[in-house]
Order: sequence, then C-alpha cells, then structure tokens
Amino acid sequence: MNKKNRLNLDELKKITLSNHQLLVSILPELGGSISEFKANLRNQDNSSNWIHIMTPTKKTFSSPWETSSFLMAPYPNRIRDGQFVFNNKSYQLEKKETHALHGDVCARAWNVTKQNKDNCSLEFSSIAYPDINFPFPFSMKQNIKLKTQSLLLECSIKNEHSSTIPVGFGFHPYFRRSLIENVSTESSQLPLISFNSSGHYTCEGNVPLPLNMQIKKNEQLNFSSAKPLVENLDHCFADWDGKATIFWPDLNKSLTMSTSKNLGHLVIYSPENQNFFAFEPQSQMIDGFNFFKDNGDSTGVIALEPLSEIKAWIELEIS
Repeated sequence: MNKKNRLNLDELKKITLSNHQLLVSILPELGGSISEFKANLRNQDNSSNWIHIMTPTKKTFSSPWETSSFLMAPYPNRIRDGQFVFNNKSYQLEKKETHALHGDVCARAWNVTKQNKDNCSLEFSSIAYPDINFPFPFSMKQNIKLKTQSLLLECSIKNEHSSTIPVGFGFHPYFRRSLIENVSTESSQLPLISFNSSGHYTCEGNVPLPLNMQIKKNEQLNFSSAKPLVENLDHCFADWDGKATIFWPDLNKSLTMSTSKNLGHLVIYSPENQNFFAFEPQSQMIDGFNFFKDNGDSTGVIALEPLSEIKAWIELEIS
C-alpha cells in the first residue's frame, strides 16, 4: 500500500463486530485500526439510537492516524529526531524531521487469525516488511472483543531478536467532543474528564517533547475530580492509575476506560475548535527511548529479552 495515496474507506477490507448495544469496525489492512465505534444509547421509547462514540473515519483519508483508533508500536508517540541510543549503540530511524511518530504497525497489513460476531484476532511480523522503521525484529498480536457493554482491545509484542530490545506500545482512540450530530464546537458542551496522575511532563516546541523527567503539577490540569476538557492540550501525564471517565453532558452518557498497569502514561491531545480529542494510554513517556539510559524503568520503556512477550489492554465501557 502506498502511504502517500489517499485511502478510500469503501475499498478497504472491513470486519464488523456487533451486539445489541455496541458496534466496532476493524481495518486489517491498516494495522487493525478501528474505523468506527458506536453505541446504541436508545431513545426514551426504547427504540435504537446508534451514536458514534469515537470520531468516525471519513470516506477518504490520508493515513491510519485519521482513523477512529489505531495501535502505536513498537514505540508510542515521538522519538526526538528519530534517534536513540540503546546498550551504547546509536540508532537512526526514518522521518527524523517529524520525530519518528507513533511507531510503524498501523499502516501495515495484519493477518486475521480468528473472527466471529463479537471477536477478532490478528497477527503481524515485522520480518515481512524490510522497510519497517525499527532496527529490531518483532512480532505482535491483537485481539478485539465486544462484551455486552464494553469494547476490549488487547495487544502483545514479542522480541524476535537475539538480544534485548527496547519496546513500547499504546492505543490512540479519538473520542467525539460532543455526541450530538452536526453540533458546532462553539455551542457544544465540553465533556467532563476525570483520572488520577502525578502530573505532566514539561515539554517544549511546536511538537511537544519533554525537557527532562520533571513532573509538573498544575491545578488547571489536575483531573482527579471531574472537570471540563481543556482545549489546546497536548500533554503527557505520568503515573496515571489506568482508570478514567469521560462524561458527555449533552446526552448524559459516560465512558469508563480501564487499562493494564503497564500503560502507565497518558497523552491527551485536544486541539481548539475541533469536535474530537485523543485520549492515549501508553507504556512510556514521550521520547522515552532517549531518557531510558539514565532513568530506566521510570520512563516506561520496556527492555524486552529475546523471545519474551509482553501484553497490554484497554477496556471501554459505556454507561
């Protein structure tokens, strides 16, 4: 697939899982990315009322980053200048001008290994792609499962190299700022967000990158009690407890996000005047590979031994 070409959603293979309450569509040719996630919120007369919870993918789009949700691996978010040092050896990735962003699995085709009405499993091997933007071989699995009221996203990564390698992963869902269709951003009510963390990293630049390991505590960005989503936000929060609630007052509906403990960092991206925001649980801090040498496990970077495998998951429950 030529990443430079516009993608047509109708021309891509799509796997749809559904039950009476939820629907999710998956794109195996684009890393198992999600093209839509809807919930049946039902009208007062109990008739069906299917509402997009994640921002639906447009009919034509330019990359998997514009889908409803995608997997970031074998590193999440940014690596400064696409360069890092591991075990005293320097590595240069491609796309250094954009800081080697979001890994390199979401634009690759994954093999479907299992599929039924509420479950889909996929697998991927980097060995099949000589141009993979990562210096070490690895393999991955994904499992996407619908429960009665929740969506479970699971992934694993395995080191296929003869030596220990650095890895990380994360999930990148885009949620709608308002659940009401065709409402302007000026008139919509901001969702209320709540989660616990120790604070956020101090970053610099138009593409924010941390200056150091210092955690900043800012009352405006303290979401331990529910408060409206902040606009112009592009921050990485540290030591969050893997439990968050998003409440949409316009329809009086909530989403609870739970995650595995190894997704200890959370990035929130909330651009101004847009009807979406990203809520990204991930294993490591932004540019974690470059802080790992001096700071080790506190960065969230995983030093994965040969043939070892590590798993992560997030679950999204609608109420």
